[in-house]
Amino acid sequence: MEIEPVSSLKYLGMILDDKMNWIPHVKYIKQRAVKSLNILKIMNNRYYGANRDLLKKLYMTFTLPILDYGSIIYNSAKDTLLKQLDTVHHMGIRLINRAIKSTPIKSLYAESGIPPLEVRRSFLTTNLIRKIANIKIEPLYKIILNNVALNAFSPINETCKFPSIIERYQRKNPIILNVQNIIPRSRKTPPWRLSQPEFIFLIETKKEETHPALIKNQYLQLVNIHKDFTYCFTDGSKSVENTGCAVKIASDTFNWKLDKKASIFTAEGIALLKCLENIKERLTKKFMIFIDSKSIIQGIQNFSNNR
Repeated sequence: MEIEPVSSLKYLGMILDDKMNWIPHVKYIKQRAVKSLNILKIMNNRYYGANRDLLKKLYMTFTLPILDYGSIIYNSAKDTLLKQLDTVHHMGIRLINRAIKSTPIKSLYAESGIPPLEVRRSFLTTNLIRKIANIKIEPLYKIILNNVALNAFSPINETCKFPSIIERYQRKNPIILNVQNIIPRSRKTPPWRLSQPEFIFLIETKKEETHPALIKNQYLQLVNIHKDFTYCFTDGSKSVENTGCAVKIASDTFNWKLDKKASIFTAEGIALLKCLENIKERLTKKFMIFIDSKSIIQGIQNFSNNR
């Protein structure tokens, strides 16, 4: 029994044709995407329909995955063919914004916060290349990236009828893809494994109800016990017209002017953050930070307890 040849075959949701021009597949996903927009049309009534945020979520849940699936592969199709999918994408964005057909599409992109399909395909391709480059044991690394011609940055074969994923990406993006320069995955210690900081309260009562001499005495006792530490002081202040924060580390003093709408809690928090960023770059590793905001300390303690 002879097996009859076919012009196209569906495999894992992708329609592969004998000419590898992706025309049947693009037509297929276009029909599916158009049908999925019916739910947006039903819920798009100006008076009793859903709001724009819900319409956007529906579009990104039901329609956009259809256009994204396999886009890294069929991105090698001709630009004129890929533009057929843009019409569906634009139709969905217009439904989200309840815009008329004459509305400029660039304005709709900015209003909805949804990028063009070409940008999404480039992002997905870049993300795939980064993942493959980081996991060298993955089979795709040997097939796609571990190529002598690619690593040597040889000219791209413009006459190739079926360009590879990376060749297609390089043609559309005028950059040289150097696998060695791709940032590896971070190996830093995750937050839940960090040691919990130690908190020491100089006074248990409110600062306004405590005599300054008592606070000073408690401070001097603490400094006398921890003589080998570098002392840091943070503070935030807020007035009617200005908001700012300051940090003092050893003999160095830093200050920042913040937005006047920022709260005193924000000012105290930014001061502590700036202090931590500064001491992170110093050679000394033993620091003691003095802060007069109990709410900031409680916030850190609550975060540490809920990890």
